[in-house]
Amino acid sequence: MMIYSYSIVKMDVIISGVPVSVYKEGVIKINDSVVDTSYDVDNYSKVCIGNRYYKIHNLVAMVYMDYDLSEKDRFVTHVDKNPRNNHVDNLQIERMGVKRKLENLSLD
Repeated sequence: MMIYSYSIVKMDVIISGVPVSVYKEGVIKINDSVVDTSYDVDNYSKVCIGNRYYKIHNLVAMVYMDYDLSEKDRFVTHVDKNPRNNHVDNLQIERMGVKRKLENLSLD
């Protein structure tokens, strides 16, 4: 049996009406239980909270880096390029440049 240790540094927030604990290491807990993690096609960790999926790096940035999930011109990146390393020290917020905005345009 493996025993996991998490830092004492956590923030308790309400996400989609659910009380959630977000740890600096990128661990998400509800009711003191670690939330099951799944991965999207790009290998980013995500969790389901209140019937909605959230990428863990966005939640960590929201809590510890003053990132607004609804922002369209800023995004969170992983310094080491590892999408599963969601520690706050490995995240940075970048402003979307013109090239990236054009890449994200829908041509429907």
